[in-house]
Amino acid sequence: MAQRVALPPLSGTDLNGTDSVINYSDARATVINSWASWCAPCRIELPEFAQAALDPQFTDVNFIGLNVRDSLDAARAFSADLTFASLMDPDGVLLAQIPDVPPQALPSTVIADQQGRVAARIIGPVPSGDLDEIIQWVLDNEN
Repeated sequence: MAQRVALPPLSGTDLNGTDSVINYSDARATVINSWASWCAPCRIELPEFAQAALDPQFTDVNFIGLNVRDSLDAARAFSADLTFASLMDPDGVLLAQIPDVPPQALPSTVIADQQGRVAARIIGPVPSGDLDEIIQWVLDNEN
């Protein structure tokens, strides 16, 4: 298994105006998905993320969105059905801090282990039906 790269501390304001810090040690894994309301592939994959966030097998997994290069009003309108919090990233600053993820990559998903290290990285949409399997792989390989 390749050396895992540490994610930087990420914090910001969520869609409700609350300051939030992603604390990787709060869960066995943290799923970070970048999205925007205007991004067609994001709109297609986000319901699967919302469903996974409610799945009892992932109660020990944190889900967080990064709403990138979007307006607050558009993000709020689109995210009404999301089951997890999203941080506003209007300038793409948070996304640009994630190692080996191109700053224009929407959607993109990173799954961090409990130590805040990148355990899985998907640039572009997660293939339909694969999210649960990828998360479970991360949980099964917590080294």
